[in-house]
Amino acid sequence: QILDHVIRLANPQLELDVTGLDLKGEIHISKFKNLEICSVTGGYTNILYKVTNRDNGNIVAVRIFGRQTERFIDRSHERIIQNHLCLQGFAKHVYARFNGGQIEEWLPGNVVSDDDFYSFKYTELIAKQLYKLHATPGQRDLYVKLYPHLAKNGELKFESQLWASVWKFYDLCLEN
Repeated sequence: QILDHVIRLANPQLELDVTGLDLKGEIHISKFKNLEICSVTGGYTNILYKVTNRDNGNIVAVRIFGRQTERFIDRSHERIIQNHLCLQGFAKHVYARFNGGQIEEWLPGNVVSDDDFYSFKYTELIAKQLYKLHATPGQRDLYVKLYPHLAKNGELKFESQLWASVWKFYDLCLEN
């Protein structure tokens, strides 16, 4: 099913020849032997796959949202924030969305280990990026877009959603 989504939705990014295919109908995946799928480990809430076109080296990431994660992650808010951060240069491009996941830009790199978080080298880099993130323009407009009910008479009342999300996640963990 991953290849099915990729062929239908990410053929421009992978430069796949889909000439003559009915992208809304049945797709014979066997015609796309040039696509390689690798599972990527290290995440907590999603399943991530790297899909490579071996003919040209183009790569996309396919993110399958974790089971019941919509109970503590508001996907519509996530989409708005993702788009905002992408425009600011802080997030990858999302090429397509489908029920239960999305196809994204592949960013090469390594998973940061727990030990790396305690290394001064990395904490300094993380702190600098957090400073840039919190100094990005348009945050007020983004907040109004996410929480229009909190903007009344031109005044904006900021309410963090962090703890509400943490408690939703905690309750879900207790259930399972």
